Amino acid sequence: MESLKANGAAAGVVFEGFLELVRRAVWVLAGCGPVVEVGVDDEFTIEEDADLTVLAGDGEVIPFADGFGHALGWRHGIINGGDHAVFAAVSAVVDLDFERGFYILQHCMGRLADLGDWGSALAAFEKKHGVLAAGVAATLDEGVRRDAIKGMRSSISEPEHRFFLALLMNVSTRADLLTLVAQRFPEVPPVETVLRWAQELEEESPFGLVILDACFPETLEIAIEEQSALFLAALRHFMVGGKKSPDELRALSAKQVKELRGIFTVSSLRVLVG
Repeated sequence: MESLKANGAAAGVVFEGFLELVRRAVWVLAGCGPVVEVGVDDEFTIEEDADLTVLAGDGEVIPFADGFGHALGWRHGIINGGDHAVFAAVSAVVDLDFERGFYILQHCMGRLADLGDWGSALAAFEKKHGVLAAGVAATLDEGVRRDAIKGMRSSISEPEHRFFLALLMNVSTRADLLTLVAQRFPEVPPVETVLRWAQELEEESPFGLVILDACFPETLEIAIEEQSALFLAALRHFMVGGKKSPDELRALSAKQVKELRGIFTVSSLRVLVG
């Protein structure tokens, strides 16, 4: 590995991994070509910068802080050092080919969502690649869903619960999932088996009841000791269907019932209510 000097005029190519650039170790995004550090005599508005990395290209990276949308529009701001590498990668999306651009979006998706800039980055990618990028958003969303379930499996050891997680990760329709549950546990209606698993997987958080990654909405202002029955009744209703709400849900408005459905729809349990 060639040593880099912060004030040197030349760029040094380094291997991918945890590297020492300037004064602190940073994670270098892989697969995007050579990673370099460039010394440029510019009067930036930042007095101390320890995490600046850039991707090889024609431009020079300037730290941006008020969103990557500004970067994609070629407007400048100031950013915290920890996001420099993410900014550099995403600002390159408009220049990279499809495969490398997809890689960047895949690995920066979470941080961009936290910063509120995921939509801007995705739009830039879609504008660049047109029809070819039509299914990218759904593909990345599915990857996040599957990764979330894999993470749950690392902390859940009960065999039936792990079987449930495997179904949630790999089965695409509610009907198919319930059919597989019925084959494995034929002595009990599959809906009842799923509801039992959901109840066994319930946990209390500082914000309310949680089933896997489905969090009971705080906006309903329901006491936590009443949330379990309501949550499970809602899940049963969404699985079984029917125009009339069960007795447990009749105290809720149509808007509140819709909000409960929305919670399940964006969780790992989405296949059960689809």
